Amino acid sequence: MVVLAAYSNAQVTWRYAYGAFDNDRASVVRVVNEDLYFVAGSTGSFGAGASDIYLVALNALGVPQWSRTIGGIGVETAQDLIILADGGSMIVGSTSSQGAGGYDGYLVRTDANGDMLWERTFGGTDWDLLNDIKQVSEDRFLLTGQTYSNGQTAGSGWIMLVDATGEAVWSQAVLCGPGTNGYATASTDDGGFVCTGSISDPNEPSDAFVAKYDAAASLEWMYRYGGDSLDIGRDIVATMDGGYSIMGSTRSYSNWVEAYHLKIDGQGVEQWYRHWGQINDQEAYEHIETAQGGFASIGYTRTTGGGGKDMFLLFSGSDGAYDFGTTFGGTENDAGFGIALLTDGFLCAGTTLSFGSGANDFFVVRTGANGLTQLQSVTTSFDPLGMNEIVPDRLPIHPNPSTGSFFIPAQTVAGRVEVFDQAGRSVHGAWFPAGSTSLRLDLPDGAYVVQLTSSDGRGSRSRLMILHP
Repeated sequence: MVVLAAYSNAQVTWRYAYGAFDNDRASVVRVVNEDLYFVAGSTGSFGAGASDIYLVALNALGVPQWSRTIGGIGVETAQDLIILADGGSMIVGSTSSQGAGGYDGYLVRTDANGDMLWERTFGGTDWDLLNDIKQVSEDRFLLTGQTYSNGQTAGSGWIMLVDATGEAVWSQAVLCGPGTNGYATASTDDGGFVCTGSISDPNEPSDAFVAKYDAAASLEWMYRYGGDSLDIGRDIVATMDGGYSIMGSTRSYSNWVEAYHLKIDGQGVEQWYRHWGQINDQEAYEHIETAQGGFASIGYTRTTGGGGKDMFLLFSGSDGAYDFGTTFGGTENDAGFGIALLTDGFLCAGTTLSFGSGANDFFVVRTGANGLTQLQSVTTSFDPLGMNEIVPDRLPIHPNPSTGSFFIPAQTVAGRVEVFDQAGRSVHGAWFPAGSTSLRLDLPDGAYVVQLTSSDGRGSRSRLMILHP
């Protein structure tokens, strides 16, 4: 009786890997309620193209409830999501399957079961990417990213306000330098918002920046932060004292890339900064302020752990001083990209090569309030529940492996060939005429996905290994 009572009162903690044989990466985790969590990222294991958005619902024990893929025959990725009042979600990322050209910013609305209600694309003929979404009112949402279609040729930070149907209210580039990238925003008490990211120009090192906008989206102030090398602000939080906390990475203070934590007041004046790593690489991607005024961040570290990169949950005080950290991982590379706060602990999400079913898998860890799990073992969940997949026909390729020249079945109609690398990036695209039987790719050694899309809408794809003598 005593043992059972003690067990029932113990915190629920676990470590799970989800996915299948190809690369699956979790970018974000959010809490729907005490018994349900949404995890989103990208998958090469399932779906219609080289990479699709992968949305998985987990219960409080880490058991998958359902999973969905969202995307077309190209590349789709999810970078952030928010939970809506009806239990559904809005997801932002990028798509190459539709839109104006290149990659476009991608916004998807789902219901509580993960089924897509609508989708929107934003951007021009060049690359346009969305990294972050925040709900600023009942029917207004702030999107943040980077655009090469408008603004600077080196890329501009990109901020957009959309309504509850995904229609743009306004859109503007962050024109505060020759090259900027917007990573995240946070609402301010005056109805405005702050944006963080990176800024670069030819004569100075890249810095982290914070830009403050009023409720009419007019720039009030912008400041750069960092040292003599590359500094990036990836996440920003409005803190309880009226200031802002920025988390990211820096190369300014060590020979290694380090996690970078910066605190500024409400007017942008730097109060303190911290950097962690020092003896090897370490980076941070998202963080939260705790009820005690301290901070918890998620990223990776090579300084400790099981080997290679390890997912790293780091705790620091209200002054940024390091308290303690916990690593999760094995002998291969593992990393964390998203974090969420529970009433009794934390949820951490990322990717693992050490555990799971194949290449990289979703890696989700539920910790107690102390940042630890009761067990270090990782449970593998292969292909979470059933999925409605649209799988293109298999494309016969020979020889495979190839030096870059290979043969395919004669194509009856013209179409387009696109090649994606292991990260899901498009590395080659061209039109092919009807009757084509051979292709040549001038690409480095490695594994690729070759996708053929005919002008009548049919698609086929296959994996290709390129090996030069």
